[in-house]
Amino acid sequence: REQAERLVSNIGGLHIPLKELSLRLDEIPGGKDIVFYCASGKRSAEAARLVKGKLGGKIYSLDGGMKIH
Repeated sequence: REQAERLVSNIGGLHIPLKELSLRLDEIPGGKDIVFYCASGKRSAEAARLVKGKLGGKIYSLDGGMKIH
């Protein structure tokens, strides 16, 4: 998620925008279940694909994202 989106809705956790993810993998705790989330679910799905097999633990993407209806 980008910073502006995080200001609108934030469920906590580590904030790493998708464009920075590959450079900041070392900040994500390995061996734990991880849930990625974004506004619509598209970027979080991409993030999950990028880290799959690199961190250990289960990797999830919040389906549908954080859209406010």
